[in-house]
Amino acid sequence: MLVILAMLIGRAREARNWQWLTGDGGDQTAAAAAHGQAAPATAEPTPATGPNDQDREEQEGAQEEFQAVTDRAALTAIEMPSYWRLAGWAHHSPLENLVPRARRDRTFRQFLEEPAKCRGELVRLRLHLNMVLPYDATENDLGVSKVYEAWGATDESRVNPYAVVFTELPPDMPTGERLSEEATFYGYFFKLIAYGAVDDKQRVAPLLIGRVVWHPLPAPSTDSDSWSWAAMGLGGCLGAYLLWRVAMLLGKRTRRRADADDDGGPRLDAWLQTPADDDADATTRVAHSNGHAGDESDERDTFH
Repeated sequence: MLVILAMLIGRAREARNWQWLTGDGGDQTAAAAAHGQAAPATAEPTPATGPNDQDREEQEGAQEEFQAVTDRAALTAIEMPSYWRLAGWAHHSPLENLVPRARRDRTFRQFLEEPAKCRGELVRLRLHLNMVLPYDATENDLGVSKVYEAWGATDESRVNPYAVVFTELPPDMPTGERLSEEATFYGYFFKLIAYGAVDDKQRVAPLLIGRVVWHPLPAPSTDSDSWSWAAMGLGGCLGAYLLWRVAMLLGKRTRRRADADDDGGPRLDAWLQTPADDDADATTRVAHSNGHAGDESDERDTFH
């Protein structure tokens, strides 16, 4: 038990084991971590470098272009101007500018039921990604040659996936069709896009455009894991030995009690028969006394 306790203390000292308690490790440090820099003392939004969602004219232009967007359908050419407008907002806005302004209360159901109301909103999603694929970008004014499309669900959406598009892939982030990666996405909701599910049914997913922060899982330490397995094995053997000793002691105590009963001690069945025997003896004594009384009476009659 002491060995197991020491192992748990050692694990608790590692900060990465407590990230589940703090959510995504802190949105205030997400931007700095994405750029490989130390977290700033205060998270001040960084000004955008080009047209973005904070410009009134951009907002008005987006609302006009959104009228051509069709939900629950595939992406079409008429929707590409608004598609690249949202991509430009994310491209021109540093991550430090998006993090503090992104909404965190939007749910999967709200996107499905009110897509027009959510369109163009800046939101944050903590995603469990299972696919990241690169595509050649269509003609655009941003000078972007590659776009990346990722699919994944959140804890709230469960098995229902989101589709997110971004133009900058974090360094060393893997791509492929069968992944298990963690990421935080900051971007703008665009539309409900139709896709063919694995069950051959037509389904829809919220499509968002923005930036992604990849959270690589720490590589397992061979030395640490070997010591953990050794400690757990030793603790298991110790626990099994203690259980065996307790069982042996209880067995000995039970046998001693049984032996004491066999050596002349009072037994339950004998004790239960005692009242009946006493009644029989009392009846016999009464009978004998009555008999003696009758003999004495006969002797007196004979004498007289």
